[in-house]
Amino acid sequence: MKSEVETAEERRRRQYRRTARVLREYTARLYRLADQFAGYLDSQKGETVGAAPWAVLRDIWRVVAIQEEFKAVTLIASQMLVHYDLDEIEKADLALRLADAEHAINCAEVASSAIADRYDIRFPLRKSAPRGAPATGPRP
Repeated sequence: MKSEVETAEERRRRQYRRTARVLREYTARLYRLADQFAGYLDSQKGETVGAAPWAVLRDIWRVVAIQEEFKAVTLIASQMLVHYDLDEIEKADLALRLADAEHAINCAEVASSAIADRYDIRFPLRKSAPRGAPATGPRP
């Protein structure tokens, strides 16, 4: 008969699986968005650029939203690596997922910065935007 009480080991394994799954999902989302940004840039080669399409603005805000959640999950995963008694396979898997997550964040930032430069958009990922500045519009 299985005990109704969850052991610390079961709780740790459940949290590890959940964290690894969320890292995998967010990484895939950011890579997809970065790929879409590259598609936007490729489709506009050599053309005069007007206002940014709504799809571009929507995807930029998706990156911002995902990145905020992603930072919280990567912090949890980093703490799990340090404080949890993970076996070697779990440690290697989590470290690899964290490295992949960092790469996905960097790809999304580079791609969204290129889009922002192309369409002259200012948004929170750009460190040059002053506090309280509008999310879109011409740069000073």
